Amino acid sequence: MKLIKGLELRNIEKLARVYGKLGENASDEAVLVEYDKLGGLIVRQGIKVKRGVAYDVSARKARAELRIVLDRSYDENAKDEEEEVVSEDEVVSTEHLQEVKKEVLPDLRDEVVVSPKKAKKMK
Repeated sequence: MKLIKGLELRNIEKLARVYGKLGENASDEAVLVEYDKLGGLIVRQGIKVKRGVAYDVSARKARAELRIVLDRSYDENAKDEEEEVVSEDEVVSTEHLQEVKKEVLPDLRDEVVVSPKKAKKMK
C-alpha cells in the first residue's frame, strides 16, 4: 500500500507495474496517474474512490486536478447489518426444500429436443 495525497493505493501488483514502467524515482503525481490508468483500487478514509481520480479515461490523458468521487458500496467503516431473527417455525429443513424442488421444477431432461443429426451422433 502507498499513500499519496491522502489516497491509499492498495493493489501492490499494480504499484509494482507502475514503478516498473516509470522507475523508482517517479513523482507521486505520475505514480497516481499511471496507477489510476491501470484501474488500481484507491481508498480514501476507508471508502473506495471511483476510477478517474487522476486519469481521464474518456479523454485518455491525465487530469489537471484530482477528481475524487466516493463509491459508498465499498465502505470499510460501514457497520454490518443486523441479522434477521428467524423463529424455529420458519426454519425449513433441507429435506423439505428437496421435495419442493422436485415438485416445482420439472425434470428438464425430458424436455430436451434433439435434432435428428445430433441423435444419430449420440447413438
